[in-house]
Amino acid sequence: MKKNGAINEWHGMRARVGGRFLNSGLRRLAERLVMGDARDVLDEKLLARLRGDEQVLDAGAGSGYYSLRIAGRLPLGRVHCLDSSGDMLALLIKKASRLGLAGRIVRIESDAARSGLPDSSMDASVSFGLMHELPDPEPVLDELLRVLKPGGLILVGDFSREFAHRHPGAHGGYDPDQFRALLARKGVKDLEVTRMKKWVCAWGTR
Repeated sequence: MKKNGAINEWHGMRARVGGRFLNSGLRRLAERLVMGDARDVLDEKLLARLRGDEQVLDAGAGSGYYSLRIAGRLPLGRVHCLDSSGDMLALLIKKASRLGLAGRIVRIESDAARSGLPDSSMDASVSFGLMHELPDPEPVLDELLRVLKPGGLILVGDFSREFAHRHPGAHGGYDPDQFRALLARKGVKDLEVTRMKKWVCAWGTR
């Protein structure tokens, strides 16, 4: 049974090998040249606004490509790293320790739609590259919004429809209009959507 509901799970050898690539300079180079780097949106829409004491949920955190970047800006805050793969989270914690960031990371090994966090407890919720692997992304979006404080930021990025490999039974990628309609239906305010090469990113507030 798949804990995350995801079709394409990251466990065992796949997590150990793939997780290192996903948090490497090679990935950064590939995204800059081919895909577009969603970290640009993360930097502008979230990191530039942080005071340093916030609580942030990263759903589908994997080996920490985005989580560790956020943690670097939170000397008094925490990043709650949610993933169904204990192997990927172990890589995240190992790298966080090397960077001196382990105290800013909260590990949550669970289904992405069930974080266990209290209602209205997070200042921001983010998720990158997860939704296309789920049969139904809406429960995860509901969770991202449930844990947000009123006025908190939601920031979601995923592969565009034509780029993402669609696994049988998974949702697949998005186009900007789909992302906009989905988040608007969830009641996201101040909603904006942008396309960056092979990425579609959306953000707004609860």
